[in-house]
Amino acid sequence: MCEVFRSCGLDMSYCNRKHRNAVNVLLWKYKEDPQCISVNDESCLSFLLKMGFDPNNTAADGTFPLLLAIGEKSCKIKVISLLLEAGASVEKRTLNGLTPLHLCIKSRIPLEQKSSLVSLFLRYHANPNDTDRRGKSCAQLIFEQAQIHGIILLKVSKWPIQECLLSRIDQTTKIRIIKELVREGIDMNMRDDQNQTPILLTCMLNNKFLTEELLSLGGDVNILYSCNCSIIQKLLLSRHENVENVLSVLIDASENIHHSNEKGDTALHTAMKSKRSRYNEIKLLMSVTDLERHGTKNNDQKSVLH
Repeated sequence: MCEVFRSCGLDMSYCNRKHRNAVNVLLWKYKEDPQCISVNDESCLSFLLKMGFDPNNTAADGTFPLLLAIGEKSCKIKVISLLLEAGASVEKRTLNGLTPLHLCIKSRIPLEQKSSLVSLFLRYHANPNDTDRRGKSCAQLIFEQAQIHGIILLKVSKWPIQECLLSRIDQTTKIRIIKELVREGIDMNMRDDQNQTPILLTCMLNNKFLTEELLSLGGDVNILYSCNCSIIQKLLLSRHENVENVLSVLIDASENIHHSNEKGDTALHTAMKSKRSRYNEIKLLMSVTDLERHGTKNNDQKSVLH
């Protein structure tokens, strides 16, 4: 039948006065609730796409087929699949600079549908790191939504726990999401592009509550970082004035608080070298240090007394 229509000289580039082609017109009818697209219209859409109508047609108001197929509260995966199979671009943007993946993240469609749709767009090479006009990636957009789901975050972020910890949502919600991620099998000690594990990040944020929560979820305080530094040493070198509360948590959880880094410095050496005043932290470390056993000199032959 497609060949019959083509042989009749049907102009498949034709658009109406609003610059909508046949595919755009068909989906426009259902823009408020794409899930209501009838079986007949699904067949019609499939036929139009096989005929060669452009699945990327953009109307005068900036709407295009994929945009129309992703409703605010619903979508129809089969229709979106038809468009993608016909060559609809996952890189196309709305007038507000949003990609189809951004639209999916911002929509209020049911979680199961949203999860399937995100996976579908990723299979067609949608880039979750693409940002909107405000510079927000897909992962960052997730934290602006009324409902935040760890399973969606896991699909669009390389380091979902770190992104969660750095977001502006409340601490209770952060822990809820991280627990969701743990149930999905995420590695609690994965490092991000700054070589930070999640629990190191909570320490660098000087947040005792989050540090304790991540410890209970499997965060490892015995991992070593750049220059063979322990997490305690990284904390003592942080920008915060007072890290005594977090330090007390790490001391209780660490297997070796007297670890030496590549310069031979222990935590006490590090505290004394810090640019910040570490009086309270030094007192705390001294209370758990036997100087006769652990008052060794570093590579510069300096003891803590030096």
